[in-house]
Amino acid sequence: MKMAIVVCVFVAGFGAGLAGTPSSKVLTGFKRDYPAATVVTWERESKAYEANFTLDGTKMSALYDAQGKQIEWERAVSTSALPAAVLKSVAVQFPSKKMKDAALITRADGREYYEVEIDGKDHYYDSSGKSVKP
Repeated sequence: MKMAIVVCVFVAGFGAGLAGTPSSKVLTGFKRDYPAATVVTWERESKAYEANFTLDGTKMSALYDAQGKQIEWERAVSTSALPAAVLKSVAVQFPSKKMKDAALITRADGREYYEVEIDGKDHYYDSSGKSVKP
């Protein structure tokens, strides 16, 4: 009985570890899109897979569906490199707060928006400074 419990726990733990492992289709799509990427780690996000990696010294991430189609990609940017309109909106909405991180997110359909982290929460803006939903 104890052996059966140990085996069940091992199998459950092993399966949980594989939950973030992407399919060969996803890996093929990622390698096609980012052949020079380094330090790649994977996370499972709902029905998609997120690759976190470095490309040409820049931290990036890319989101893929189960078929290996890229949904969106994200590139870290300096908060000082954000568009002036985004900086102005952040200053108005959060006058006494400091931005921690920022990124440019590009959707597969070409739409772009900026992600700004303030007090551990992400906020999203288009290039005109308008608050948007991702």
